[in-house]
Amino acid sequence: MRRIRRLFSYLLVLVTLMSCAGTRSAIEPPTLQRFQSYTMGTTVHITVVESDTMEAARLAQVGGEAFAFVDSLMSNWTTTSEVARINREAGSKTLSIHPEVSEVLHFATQVHAASNGAFDVTVEPLVRLWGFLDGKPKVPEAGAIEETLARIGSQYLRHDPEARTLSFGIPNLRMDLGGIAKGYGVDRAWSAMEAHG
Repeated sequence: MRRIRRLFSYLLVLVTLMSCAGTRSAIEPPTLQRFQSYTMGTTVHITVVESDTMEAARLAQVGGEAFAFVDSLMSNWTTTSEVARINREAGSKTLSIHPEVSEVLHFATQVHAASNGAFDVTVEPLVRLWGFLDGKPKVPEAGAIEETLARIGSQYLRHDPEARTLSFGIPNLRMDLGGIAKGYGVDRAWSAMEAHG
């Protein structure tokens, strides 16, 4: 009788181990799944480590939507973004600006100070002069560069991060947040994807 019980116990353990092994082999190992889109004037690649293709696509969509939102605020590649509105209107009046634009702009002015002016979000007229915004790069005349440099400088931004207001201290000042907004977009996309699993 004891031998039968012992044999039954062994069989039970063996069946349990076999069922565990079967379950383990049925679970797909995580794989790298890559997604690509175009936003903020550049190509965005999102890589998700996930065995479920549909779940990976869902997470990539969440990340893509975060990038699209930042693009709607900070892109210079569209006339409908918040930055485009600021560039049109801030030379003539003080504007209330979106909280996230204000946050990025506040950080940009800190980077401007820390880099002794090497990083400057008011570089848009120079970027335009070199033809990068219209996709026709060219080397401008030296005189045109000097004239344009006179219209650049973060010191002319009248930004109040507490009130979230902004105006330009000189005519024809223009912002281009491309040098900092893309990194902000990555952070926002990462946070959104992390929050969704």
